[in-house]
Amino acid sequence: DMFKQLVDETDFRLGALQQLLQIYQATSDWQSAIEVAERLVKLGKEKHRGEIANFWCELALQQMAANDLDKAMALLRKGAAADRTSARVSIMMGRVWMEKGDYAKAVESLERVIDQDKELVGETLEMLQTCYQQLGKTDEWEVFLRRCVEENAGATAELMLAQILEQREGVEAAQNYVTRQLERHPTMRVFHKLMDYHLNEAEEGRAKESLGVLRNMVGE
Repeated sequence: DMFKQLVDETDFRLGALQQLLQIYQATSDWQSAIEVAERLVKLGKEKHRGEIANFWCELALQQMAANDLDKAMALLRKGAAADRTSARVSIMMGRVWMEKGDYAKAVESLERVIDQDKELVGETLEMLQTCYQQLGKTDEWEVFLRRCVEENAGATAELMLAQILEQREGVEAAQNYVTRQLERHPTMRVFHKLMDYHLNEAEEGRAKESLGVLRNMVGE
């Protein structure tokens, strides 16, 4: 109550609102948190837009748990309106569209993430793979994976592309691809994959044993 009174005093307004916001977040009062964060945005604190989007996501999660997908989507749209760059909103929209069986719209939502936050692209790829399989669009799926690799959006895309090459062209083609990727953009996960290829083709004996020891030493 003290903070609510201070909100009306101009000098204390910003500090009081920020304290109030922390209280509402700590108590998971997302609706009140949204109202306070919106007041902060009006006072010029644009950084709170991302938080507003997250609060709408929290409310949407509650509706998803209650299996009210339409209500969840309506809340997520409010989140997108608050912050167009929110990758979390896009990922959750993708989940809702998948639950509703609209895989084309799910793809549209999930593919926005590469432009919003490359570090979160890895979280979308298994969902996107499912969507593209449901749509029967494996070529478009490969095109998108190649885009992820070109834009350095994480090792998951490289490993999924290696899997496609292995199924289509064989282990040697996949191994050559993984080796090239390691030279271009080294990561431990891709290195582990190359070790696995070498382990699989090594003949039984000391060399294979040494490779196995090395693989475990640099383990997952």
